[in-house]
Amino acid sequence: LVAYSLMALIAVLDYTRPALSIGRAVSVGVALRLLATFVIATTAPDLFGPDEQQWLTEARALSQQPLLAHTPLDPQYPLHIWIFSLELRFFEFPELTMRIVQIGISVSGLILLAAAVHDIAGARAATVASWVLLLEPAGAFFGGLLHKEALMVFSTGLVVFGGVKFWTRQNVQGLGLLLFGCAIGVATRPYAGWALTAASAALVVHRGLTRQGDWRRRSLLVAIIVAALALLSVPTVLESSEENLETLQNLQDATTSSGANLALEPVTYSSPVDLVLNLPRRSFDLLVRPFPWQLANTSQRLGFFGTVTALATLAFLITALPANAGSIMSRAAPFVYPALLLFAAYAISIGDAGTSFRHRAQLVALGMCLVCALRGQGIENDGVSQK
Repeated sequence: LVAYSLMALIAVLDYTRPALSIGRAVSVGVALRLLATFVIATTAPDLFGPDEQQWLTEARALSQQPLLAHTPLDPQYPLHIWIFSLELRFFEFPELTMRIVQIGISVSGLILLAAAVHDIAGARAATVASWVLLLEPAGAFFGGLLHKEALMVFSTGLVVFGGVKFWTRQNVQGLGLLLFGCAIGVATRPYAGWALTAASAALVVHRGLTRQGDWRRRSLLVAIIVAALALLSVPTVLESSEENLETLQNLQDATTSSGANLALEPVTYSSPVDLVLNLPRRSFDLLVRPFPWQLANTSQRLGFFGTVTALATLAFLITALPANAGSIMSRAAPFVYPALLLFAAYAISIGDAGTSFRHRAQLVALGMCLVCALRGQGIENDGVSQK
């Protein structure tokens, strides 16, 4: 079912993109994920981490309750737990089968990201992006976890793909995909979902302003957008309230004082200003922590490959920026807004460098797509000029 679903998604994308050639990369990527998941599950299941058993316990408890007793919008049971409960309720899936479903969900998000690169920078850039995305080791590992990561990759893929459609065509379908992706993100990991929502709103504002020539129409559009942003900002304001800041501080205190080898230095979140002031410090932690000498076990040493990939992606991104100075947003805004706002959301929330492994994999995927979009578009433009 997972294989046929992925084939159907590729077929739908190929129908309007005849030059899109990502099927081979997807096949290889899925095969490697299945092999890695099977080997780890049968030889070293401890590498999957302790959080999975908590999610499975909650999913089993939910599966014993009436079907409509809770919905994915219930904060007590995030979307990933709700999906796990359906798999247990109706099919009694073993854990390995549930991991295959997770792989299918995460790879679907990567396919949408590659298709978005195609729509921005052409078929060659999409092919490169698909191979890089599907072979990236950290994403391959976390995509098979019984965790939130697969759904967040899928949510990000929907937002970026819908954002590209709206950016290039300004159609209703693009807005629908944006909203669907944001809804999945909010139901799975609320603070990241609202970051994607803010990114989507910023993208719509940006595109709307660049398409309006009459200043009166532009003023009306700005007024409408400001009102919409005011409504969208309500959850963000609530998240920044004193009670929620106290919750965030308590989580920081619990993780930073845990005594674990990957615990980060404590920070103070007593006000929204503290969130901004501590953002550079936590951004550095998200990018490079843990340091090699802090790795204490096999799981952490394997996770360090993701850190290397993240730093390599950052280096490629830095080298790609000068050649596109002044046109980065006009070329790749649908990638830039989600990447920046997700990065800020994840940087503020982390208190343990081990969490950075998971969050960084999602950011690396966006960074890789941004690099391919910028470099690929330059190649396409050079080819057009030569012709």
